[in-house]
Amino acid sequence: MVESMDYEKQQKRYCIRGKHAVIICVTVVACSLAVGLGVGLSRSATTTNPTTDPTSTPSPTIPLPPARGPCQPSMDATGDWRNFRLPNYVSPVHYDLTMEPNMEEDTYMGTVDIHVEVTKPTRHLWLHIRETFVSAMPKLKMLNSQGGQRELPVKSCFEYNPQQYVVVEVAEELPVTAAGEVYVLSLDFQGWLNGSVVGFYRVIYTEAGNTK
Repeated sequence: MVESMDYEKQQKRYCIRGKHAVIICVTVVACSLAVGLGVGLSRSATTTNPTTDPTSTPSPTIPLPPARGPCQPSMDATGDWRNFRLPNYVSPVHYDLTMEPNMEEDTYMGTVDIHVEVTKPTRHLWLHIRETFVSAMPKLKMLNSQGGQRELPVKSCFEYNPQQYVVVEVAEELPVTAAGEVYVLSLDFQGWLNGSVVGFYRVIYTEAGNTK
């Protein structure tokens, strides 16, 4: 009899403990939901009502590119410049290149004299160009084997962007060059140093704690 009474008391004690555990768990879950709901509401309120910092300064504006030169973009695809590769009947044999970078303004300018030989009569010469533009009307002349030269008038020029060319049109057809003869195409050009990592560009790096 005594043993049965002890058993009943022990069973009631376990039952009470179980009820306490359930109540504690429910309380913890309710507190967690309340805290989570409060944080969510505070975040949504912060998101929907952004505050502006009166001391913030606007981001610097990117300077406009310099005015383009005489060789404006064109979709004229009537010549061989519509092809991806340069023509095999125009062969550059020598370059005289001068570059003048301006590190303060992040720009550059330069000139190039391209000596070419021609194995087929043509009125057009073209070359690749990207992130750069021709700043003055191109000039063309012929040099012969005796050191003489003759100026050849240039009619027009344009950029053919589908193949990234600048095309120069001569007023008269250029005959095939003989031995010792070359045509010299002279171009003035300009561009930005910070526009992209194509061609001639500026790079900033850190070495031993120094920015260069």
